[in-house]
Amino acid sequence: MIEQYLPYALAAGGGFLALKFGPKISQRIDDRHMAALNVAAVLRAKGLSSVPKSLEYYATGDLSGFAQSLKALAGILLNPQTADAEFENVFDKALMEKLTDPTKRKALMEKISVIGTLGAPTSDSVSADPA
Repeated sequence: MIEQYLPYALAAGGGFLALKFGPKISQRIDDRHMAALNVAAVLRAKGLSSVPKSLEYYATGDLSGFAQSLKALAGILLNPQTADAEFENVFDKALMEKLTDPTKRKALMEKISVIGTLGAPTSDSVSADPA
């Protein structure tokens, strides 16, 4: 007798659990997606282009695009020329930020003067093994 009502009881219990915990799980996922978009915006403003693209694919739920962008990102980072090009833009933006702010410019000039007192590196000092 009770066996005929068991599927209904299980369905009702599952429905209750979905209503009770579903919105919380959904909100956490939405929060992660918004955080990914925020991080992507910050990284793009700092000069990176490949990492933010991956985060945007993740945030929009495009897992196929996310996987393809991660593969492309790995290709960029594993190739020294493309990795240098990716981070050169970041360096240029950071340098311009420091040069436009008088306080940061002064600190940068102090660092440059310290480097100048050390002397320019020679090919022997660059290739020497510190160990």
